[in-house]
Amino acid sequence: MLFNYRDYNSQASAALIQKAWDLALYAYHGRSGDTGKLYQQGGISPENLTKMLASDAAESAQMKQEVDSRVHESGWRNITPGMLGYHQATDSNGTWHGEAGIYKAAELEVMGKFDSDNKLTGLALSFRGTSGPLEDEPLDTLLDRIAYLNFLYPDVLAAQRGSYVENAFSELIEKIKQYAESNNLAAEDILITGHSLGGGAVNNMAEISDTAWDGFFANANYIAFASMYMKDDNPDKILNIGFNDDPVYKVIADGKLNIASLFFNFHPEKQSAVNNLYLYSDIDTLAEPGKSLGLFQSVNWLIGHDAHNYDNTLTTLLSSPLYAQMSRESAVVVSYLSDKTRDVEWVSLHSENTPRGAGQFIIGSDHDDLLRAAGDTRVDGRGGTNTFQALQGHNSLYGSGGDDVFDTQHAASGLNLATDGETFYTLSDEGGITIGHDIHWLEIKTAAGGREKISTLTPSSALDKLSGQKLESSEGDIGATQSDSWLFARDDNHTLTGSSGRDMFVFEGGEHTVFSGGGEDIFIFHATSGKQIIVDSNDQSQFIFHGLPGMSEQELNRAISSNGHDTIIDLGSFSVTLQNVTQFDLHQLHFI
Repeated sequence: MLFNYRDYNSQASAALIQKAWDLALYAYHGRSGDTGKLYQQGGISPENLTKMLASDAAESAQMKQEVDSRVHESGWRNITPGMLGYHQATDSNGTWHGEAGIYKAAELEVMGKFDSDNKLTGLALSFRGTSGPLEDEPLDTLLDRIAYLNFLYPDVLAAQRGSYVENAFSELIEKIKQYAESNNLAAEDILITGHSLGGGAVNNMAEISDTAWDGFFANANYIAFASMYMKDDNPDKILNIGFNDDPVYKVIADGKLNIASLFFNFHPEKQSAVNNLYLYSDIDTLAEPGKSLGLFQSVNWLIGHDAHNYDNTLTTLLSSPLYAQMSRESAVVVSYLSDKTRDVEWVSLHSENTPRGAGQFIIGSDHDDLLRAAGDTRVDGRGGTNTFQALQGHNSLYGSGGDDVFDTQHAASGLNLATDGETFYTLSDEGGITIGHDIHWLEIKTAAGGREKISTLTPSSALDKLSGQKLESSEGDIGATQSDSWLFARDDNHTLTGSSGRDMFVFEGGEHTVFSGGGEDIFIFHATSGKQIIVDSNDQSQFIFHGLPGMSEQELNRAISSNGHDTIIDLGSFSVTLQNVTQFDLHQLHFI
């Protein structure tokens, strides 16, 4: 899964990531709360970038109030000096400040999770990124940047290698350890989190946790955002999360300075890091070579690195109905266009955003988006009234159930449609399958060169021109009498027979036997499919698995086996037996 951590299941991991992010954002106390809003309103014009570099006190106060409420309503509150018996400097927010020298600029939130009986059930340490309290921000930020030396030049400062957190908070963290022990908490009950410089501190503490503070924090939960400083790749210790558009995320990705990351995208191979998230921002709309120039890549820290943009994007990902289908082998693009570009620019994937092989995802915003799939892509439109396109290959589209539109790019004669009201299936002249959920409008080209929008919910002559022969197994065994028919295999056990040409078989339940007829058939399996037996498929057949997580090539090889003259595709929740097939090409498989 995308954000799975240690042995937590997918749901528990997602909840942990959301909690870690809320606490990481809490540490900023609303600083630069207007950056995301300014970008959304004005894009990346020089004038607007200048505004984004400033800070609006009113907007920051509003952001602070919103985040504070989110954290406190979840049962978290500050651990005070009196509770720890340690009276080191804290400010009006309850933030702890570093203990000596330049490290006095370091800030740490120490939070306790309390149940309804006021019993302590967990602790969190949230390190603030580069910034400071409003009344002392310039000096605080300067000292933070001097402290970067601990991370950027470990060989020069060998005596301090790995000791940023110890230098800043050694005594405080010892008191936290004692407090945890006195409340019968173990390391597993403690969350360590932070963003940017704070994320670097999380990596640093994870790196030294086996020995520092008597190893008490060795098994704490370490979730870092926008920094993957830790040199050793240890997924059992830490999870690093960031965007590939964030130049800061990878600047010290392997324990050494990588200046190139400020100007060019690269993908460090770390099992402890999420390396496949992309923000599709206004920079992506620039013509080549502009969007590849170092100038614009470095400007991305205002968009890709900003804490409040992380907040929007992580919340979007974790709440998407497609989240459970994502993995770290996928490519995940999140729409983050401004009001200046959103109604004219299509959000899509481009070649450098396709790292490995377990599917591609495009996630829309809560605004009206233009979302374009281009093969083996799943698109979640989210809110707003969205327009979808599927230019090639097989794709699945998820609308909001309102006035979303699928722009087919075809005339009625070039499209074959089957629909049950909430879900439609289209086959294009080029052989591409599109599955659409909760999208009730199709746009097609007319003979006169115009465009016509038709509803999939209302019978009409235009809809009749699109609809192919649709046969359903719920009425008994079925057989196609013409090619390009749609045969739906639902509950119970039935026999389906295709034509000698191409047919589309859709499996939504039951256990069926299919005589495909030997054409270039397309088999679509929903996640609810049972055990299916397919007779006389061939090397031109295509197998589409819908609603399942994508799989890497290694995982697919493990899922496919031979049994005599048959090939079996075993995906756990269901299986497909291909009778009399001994040679099978992985390129016949598609996950959408």
